[in-house]
Amino acid sequence: MIRVGYIYVVLYSLNDITFIIMGLLEIIIGTYCAYFVAYNLIFALVSFLYKKSKLNELPDAFHNIAVLVPAYKCDAVILSTVRKNLETVYPKEHWKLFVIADGLTSTTRELLKEMPIELVEVNFEKSTKVKSLQRCMDHPTMEEYDTVVILDADNVMEADFLMHMNQKLEKENAIQGLREASNQNNSLAVLDGISESLNITTFRQGPEVLGLSVSLCGSGMAFKKKPFLEVLKKMNSIGGFDRELEFELLSDGVRSSFLKEAIVYDEKTDELSNFKKQRTRWISSHFHYLKKYFKKGMIQFLKGNFTYFHSTILRNLQLPRAINIGLLTLFTLLAVGLSFLGFWNWKVWVILWSVNTLITFLVIPRSFFNRKLINALFRLPKVIFSMFLLLFRLKGANRKFIHTTHKVRT
Repeated sequence: MIRVGYIYVVLYSLNDITFIIMGLLEIIIGTYCAYFVAYNLIFALVSFLYKKSKLNELPDAFHNIAVLVPAYKCDAVILSTVRKNLETVYPKEHWKLFVIADGLTSTTRELLKEMPIELVEVNFEKSTKVKSLQRCMDHPTMEEYDTVVILDADNVMEADFLMHMNQKLEKENAIQGLREASNQNNSLAVLDGISESLNITTFRQGPEVLGLSVSLCGSGMAFKKKPFLEVLKKMNSIGGFDRELEFELLSDGVRSSFLKEAIVYDEKTDELSNFKKQRTRWISSHFHYLKKYFKKGMIQFLKGNFTYFHSTILRNLQLPRAINIGLLTLFTLLAVGLSFLGFWNWKVWVILWSVNTLITFLVIPRSFFNRKLINALFRLPKVIFSMFLLLFRLKGANRKFIHTTHKVRT
């Protein structure tokens, strides 16, 4: 009789421990999910208050703009993008295209020399975007320019891109333009384009409305030369160049703003191998800079600098959006199943999932609503799973340059 009572007490205690553990798990995981859902909801709704700026027909002045294009082993696209970017309507005497040739073939370099551009040839033992930009900024011709624009090798500026940037630079020192997808040739490219659009809404357009610093995305950016050069000289980043650039500019009191009307067309990843390389680089830099700037971000928060705290910590606490969607879906399904055992509040999880799904579809540009979107949604689980696996393959990723290739463009 005593033994039976003892077993009963043990089982009862184990049941209590199980409830406590499951309750703690729900609080921890639920708090994180509630955080990123609330974050996306707030900034997505605020983004609808963004006011478009009108382009003046006769600017007060023209900045002298140097457009820098780091070109690492991108022979397949660089000639085409240079030709298209030379079609800008900005006055020719006030801007020049600088192609930073790193690892290009001799044939490509010779063809580039025939174009009305400045070719800056570099050769590094270990190439990085920062090194290329630093070398270009030391070029003697750069003394003629007071403004810097950065493009990727596959980026094509809208004809009036520089005109819009020129006008915005009258009041701002750092500007992120709008990157639009130039291709929707398969479901992966569609998903990549949608991801870019969602990031624009949440990390750029929303923060711009609230007067916060926006997330820089590596290209389609314009800067006054002096503050940009001061920060660039201090940088040695391999991955996540754009993150460190934004944080260091903020450290110098320079807020990055967003200009939706300044458009560059960006080639979206349409091959899984390139997608994995790209996301490995992004996720690795995400955690690297969260760790690097966490302490300073908290100190600035205590000093009342919410803008710095938001950029370095609040935004960076979140895992990539696709992983968040996958986790929220998984735990919502788990909550529904566990509710039959008396664990977890399934209604709360269903509400979180519904709100996140609704706000996601609300901000996806209408141009993506076609048959390709349906095909892309069927591929989404595989993409989410692939990204989740990348979380376990990040060791050393931020200490080496990870290059993604481009297809031939005519």
